[in-house]
Amino acid sequence: MQKIVLFATVFALLAAGAQAQEPREKRWRAQIGVGLPSTQSGKNFVGQSTSSGAISYDLGRVGGGTWGLYSDSLMRSRENGNTTTSQGASGFGVQYRMHSLSNKALYYGAGIGGYGLTTSSAVKTGDTTVTTTTEKMTFGGRVFLGQDFGKRYFGELSYTLMGSAKLGTSSINASHASLGVGVRF
Repeated sequence: MQKIVLFATVFALLAAGAQAQEPREKRWRAQIGVGLPSTQSGKNFVGQSTSSGAISYDLGRVGGGTWGLYSDSLMRSRENGNTTTSQGASGFGVQYRMHSLSNKALYYGAGIGGYGLTTSSAVKTGDTTVTTTTEKMTFGGRVFLGQDFGKRYFGELSYTLMGSAKLGTSSINASHASLGVGVRF
């Protein structure tokens, strides 16, 4: 019986101590959304809208904001008769985010980094498929505006500027606006 009372007391003290401490800051942000290509070449290649995603990690506070690492991506594949086209663009970089002075839930920021662009076109004729793939590394960046909904959820509007990838004689630009929802953890 004494062991049960001792265990219950230790458990109660630990639980009370955990509640008394400040909640741990959530440094990770993950989001999914829709990407809207901003160039005619991007729209012609992947369509009017595509899926997008991002993940970031806050490293620390500097001045009035937070700096960290981010990775974002844009993906789309579509079929048109005997041709399948796809585009993938993903980037990794550093970003800086600040909260509005008048509304602490509103934030804005920018990031710069390197992006890998992959464009692919596969044409099927009978039993034969010919695939053309181009990969290119480029420099890019993003600007964003977001709204925190409590300590866990957020919505974000962003614009990512990337270089172009050449596929055959066409130059495909993957720059896009994104609207996404996310979770902090």
